[in-house]
Amino acid sequence: MAAPQHDALDIDPTFVANTTKARIDEIVRQRKNVIQALALQSKKAQAPIIPETDVKDASFLRWLDQEVSMTEAVRKASQVHAAMKLIYGDTYFFEPRFKTYAQQLNDNWVAENWGKGEVSDESETESPPLSPSTSRSSRSNASGDEPTVPRRVPSPTNRHFRPGGIMYGAKRTGGVRKGWMLDDRYQKKSAKVYGHNDIKVGQWYPSQLLAIFNGAHGQKQAGIAGHVDTAAWSVVVSGKYSALDRDEGDMILYPGSNSADVTDPKKPMPSSTGTQALKASHRVGHPVRVLRAAGKPTWGPLAGLRYDGLYSVTGMETPINEKGGMYERFRLERPPGQVSLQSLQDQSSSTGRPTAKELRDYDTINDKY
Repeated sequence: MAAPQHDALDIDPTFVANTTKARIDEIVRQRKNVIQALALQSKKAQAPIIPETDVKDASFLRWLDQEVSMTEAVRKASQVHAAMKLIYGDTYFFEPRFKTYAQQLNDNWVAENWGKGEVSDESETESPPLSPSTSRSSRSNASGDEPTVPRRVPSPTNRHFRPGGIMYGAKRTGGVRKGWMLDDRYQKKSAKVYGHNDIKVGQWYPSQLLAIFNGAHGQKQAGIAGHVDTAAWSVVVSGKYSALDRDEGDMILYPGSNSADVTDPKKPMPSSTGTQALKASHRVGHPVRVLRAAGKPTWGPLAGLRYDGLYSVTGMETPINEKGGMYERFRLERPPGQVSLQSLQDQSSSTGRPTAKELRDYDTINDKY
């Protein structure tokens, strides 16, 4: 007798994993405790299995898709490829949409060579994660140091989190420190694209997380997103290292990762993956999306992040930092023909961002969550 097909795949992660180790542990837990158990039940069952819960979505698969930066190290440690094969293979009887999604995920990871050469998020420190708070005057960095934290779905009555709202695509995490994560009920847009990626110059986001959801940037913490061989996709100019960078609007001097820590006056640190991606941009000529974060005194938005268009990496230099160490710095220039930065800064113009309404919404994000 053929084994029954599952009606649900109850692999909804209970916690948000904030570190690579926590994500690996979560994948292993799901693979051993849930996926393998469901697979064995389907093989042994003589009657349809009634799920213990009424979960009807592919939340674990979406979590893998949206929250986990897949690398060869993650693959080996978690055996995620084995978990996907259990789902999409012919031996067991998961729902067809789960099989299709698992197959697509695995095929994408293979096609991308398990993330080989992509910028590592946790090793890059140029851009801190910007988290919306109840007030622009009391912003907090709420990315969270806890390895796992509970998550909370927003109230359906909160307009900020519905389609068209400024927080659509995000949801709250709990724990000791409040923070935000991608809402796995919705599909994020890939940022692994060169050029504008169909994003309008001047587009505004409440936080770096929402820039990720909308495909503007590709990293939650790193200021550089891209590939070491094919070039950077995007950078965030945050003003975190004001002594190292220089922002003149149409020209930016952008430091490589970890530039503040160098002490050797004769040579910079070995290039991080982010720095290598910018070197590739300089070499191959791909323009880079530039987002500015609040806190830049002249060109930054009043809150959140704003997409300020494409910049070309036209040069590289090795200046000396305040510790007397040599570091790598890149010259980014904004080609003509794009909406002017002055008009993006002008709150009274039709192109000024964020708008007055967006700022009001930003200050009420947490209301009736």
